Amino acid sequence: MNTSTRSPIASSPSVRGLAPARNLPSARPRVRRLLSALSALSTLLPLALLAVLAGCSGGDDAAKAKPQKRPVPVATALAERRDLPVVVRTVGNVEPYATVSVKSRVDGQIVGVHFREGQDVRKGDLLFSVDRRALEAALNEAQAKLQRDRVLLAKADDDVRRFEALVADGYISREQFDQYRSTADSLRATVRADEATVETARVQLSYTTITAPMSGRAGQVKVDQGNMVRAGADTVLVVIDQIEPIYVGFALPEMHLAAARARLAAGGVPVEARVPGPGKGDGGKADGGPGTGTAVSARGAVTFVDNTVNTATGTIRMRGTFANESRVLWPGQFVDVYVELGALPGAVVVPSQAVQTGSQGLFAYVVGQDNTVQLRKVRTGLSHGGSVVVEEGVAPGERVVVDGHLRLTPGALVEEKAPAGADPASAKPGNPGDPASQTSQSGQSGPSGQSGQSGQSGQKVESGGKGAAPAEARQ
Repeated sequence: MNTSTRSPIASSPSVRGLAPARNLPSARPRVRRLLSALSALSTLLPLALLAVLAGCSGGDDAAKAKPQKRPVPVATALAERRDLPVVVRTVGNVEPYATVSVKSRVDGQIVGVHFREGQDVRKGDLLFSVDRRALEAALNEAQAKLQRDRVLLAKADDDVRRFEALVADGYISREQFDQYRSTADSLRATVRADEATVETARVQLSYTTITAPMSGRAGQVKVDQGNMVRAGADTVLVVIDQIEPIYVGFALPEMHLAAARARLAAGGVPVEARVPGPGKGDGGKADGGPGTGTAVSARGAVTFVDNTVNTATGTIRMRGTFANESRVLWPGQFVDVYVELGALPGAVVVPSQAVQTGSQGLFAYVVGQDNTVQLRKVRTGLSHGGSVVVEEGVAPGERVVVDGHLRLTPGALVEEKAPAGADPASAKPGNPGDPASQTSQSGQSGPSGQSGQSGQSGQKVESGGKGAAPAEARQ
């Protein structure tokens, strides 16, 4: 028996309905439209894939054709070779040129105060008056005694002259004559003693008017009118300080003693004192200083070097004298002192803003001929007046970046731009005539790959303990 097995799927009416169109001339229109759409889709799919691949290739080319970076605006300055002053900075204390504590030299009551506290006084000006009635009476008594003894002496002299002739004729004895003569000599000595007493009383009376022993600035009145004072007591009536001229005392590390003595022997050691506040100093210069206000400077010279180094601090005491005509310096004031010990010849100098601090030390950006920057490790030395000595890393005549470091990387293209709000000349190294603090920078240093904060990392050369570094030394 021939039995044919037919698949249930093949015998399904729905499958038979999907047979090719040539075998189904009478297929429904809906099926024909579906087959036409499938045929069109198979033709367009390869074309769409080619378009997508072409678009991706064009995107890569566009990415490769990115525009170049714009130059970074910076301010630059030239490294110069010139002499740099060696200035040591320390802290000093202003001292009066002379100080007088006015006291009473007689006993009595203060009956008058003839000046104002804080007033400028001249030598001989009346300051205080003491009750003088008792001393006037003592003077009158002494003068009366002197007058009486002078009369007695005159009579004794007459007796000597009269009896001298009588003793020659033998009318009186020699013994009587000698007695008259001794009486006259005794009265003559008494008169001289009376004259001394009168002079003493007159001097004591003059002490009742207390005058200024020197010109200067009067301080606070310690004893008011109506108080009793005694001669020889420790009671101070007023203190007068002479402030024109004036002293500034300071201490330098002993390592600077040889340089200071050599400069002193060669003609003097200039010294400058700076105080905060408006105005101009004796040197005619007002500089921008730290904090609020303006740093006012006064110039003088070292006039005293102590004969012993303080073994506890390793410092030598010095003192400078200032004219102080404009009253910039005031007794008791603390000031910044700058002592000029010489000059460093032929140093390579750049503005201090050019030296940056990174994680590996100090570095600077140097601009090449093609206006690209190079990052250089530098070793710095002294600084003065906004300039710093570069001992290694920068050559004279090279351009260094002084502003705009934050956007720089090695090899970056730069363009010149003056600092905002500053004169273009300010990009040049500082004026060697403006004194400032000396600093000794760290020895070897290098870049960090990123620009750090502006400035240098080092130690100020200041007077103080034994650990202070010399201006000539390196850390």
